Amino acid sequence: MAERDLDPTEKKAVAVFLIILDGVFWACFIIYLRKFIGGQTSGILGAVWFGLNALLVGLIGIWFLVNLLMAGRMRGRLGSPYLILSPEAVPLGGVLQAEFTFSPLRRLAIREIKMTLECTESVQEGRSDGFHTHEEVIFAREEVLAKKLKLKMGQRHNFQTEFFIPSEAMHTFDASRNAVEWTITTRVRFPGRLSYTENRYFTVLPQVVRS
Repeated sequence: MAERDLDPTEKKAVAVFLIILDGVFWACFIIYLRKFIGGQTSGILGAVWFGLNALLVGLIGIWFLVNLLMAGRMRGRLGSPYLILSPEAVPLGGVLQAEFTFSPLRRLAIREIKMTLECTESVQEGRSDGFHTHEEVIFAREEVLAKKLKLKMGQRHNFQTEFFIPSEAMHTFDASRNAVEWTITTRVRFPGRLSYTENRYFTVLPQVVRS
């Protein structure tokens, strides 16, 4: 299964959740610390436990925020990158052409540009505690478009590839408790652990049977 990065919206949601959780831990830390100061020796254990968790969650939250800021900075360096799919609705057994284009706003080193095709099936199951959604990647293909690039400022770069959609695969559909989605993900890796990711959904049509 192809690796998946959190998209910016998901990262923001995680960062907000961590900030709220960190605030709760710090509030509990203060409560237990006041108990200890008031003479309750048991309060020190709670203060230490909540204090350590507050520090840990705070550090993780800071990491997510820094990651968000750096991701935006990397997108800016690429100069408004754009992913073009043709056609945007392809039948089973057809070929999808993909093109990733950008113009760097400054000199730029890129470790790798990779494009991933995925077909994901999601099933909503009813249980005693409510509905749960299970997702599974049922088809995936990867193409490495380029490696170890050193690009000059202002030059437009185009990276193209194509993906064959198997005739025996599942076409796009959306039912009440079952859905199949197809996506193309472009991931640009920079030196270090920084990367830029762009996801695009497209439609796969049922195969036309001619009599």
